[in-house]
Amino acid sequence: MIDYCKQNDFEFAIVTGGIDFCIRQILKANRLSLKIHAGKSRVTSRGISIHFPKLSSKHSMNFKEDLVNWHHKLGQKVVYVGDGPSDYEPAKNA
Repeated sequence: MIDYCKQNDFEFAIVTGGIDFCIRQILKANRLSLKIHAGKSRVTSRGISIHFPKLSSKHSMNFKEDLVNWHHKLGQKVVYVGDGPSDYEPAKNA
């Protein structure tokens, strides 16, 4: 899938409710370089803080749906694959 997208000039991105440093480690172990939309982690003196992308639309249920809607506003088609409750709306809208 990733090779097909690269060969046909389609953007392939990971959109997850997971944490960026975990995803980056998995990608690195598999020698993959992909765009990631996830919770951004930062180590502080009080532990790890996680911040998710801000919504560009107040009508979006979560940042995943917001990202799909943003691409649609740019006139782009979106294919979305997900398996959790937070993936329902973005998959439906894609």
